[in-house]
Amino acid sequence: MDLSGFKKLEIIAGEPFMSVTDHATAFNQNAVIKLGCPEKVCLLFNYETKQLAIQPSDKDDTTAISFMKPGRDAAKGARFNSKDLQYSLARQMDWDIDHYIYRINGTYYEENNVMVFDLTTATKSPKRSRK
Repeated sequence: MDLSGFKKLEIIAGEPFMSVTDHATAFNQNAVIKLGCPEKVCLLFNYETKQLAIQPSDKDDTTAISFMKPGRDAAKGARFNSKDLQYSLARQMDWDIDHYIYRINGTYYEENNVMVFDLTTATKSPKRSRK
């Protein structure tokens, strides 16, 4: 059988998601791998629909921010430790990130190589107390 029209499928357990707390905005392994483990990304926000998009960018894009360090294991995911980002999202969504963790599933659009997170669908859970 001729397999020239076939492409390998990369199956990753679970759904891509991001989480927002007062300590970080984090993206899980699935989200990182689907985006191709990029070193730099651009974050885009739709203020009307309350959606956050993350898209790989080239190193020369001045609006791009660091995402994956070269050699970092994608299984660890990626995170931004930016208080400005966390609290900006919290203000937009009226979230209490000091006491809750917000998790948002993402949808990957291969044709644009972009992951979109609808923040209105976030689920919240209480933060575990740190001992």
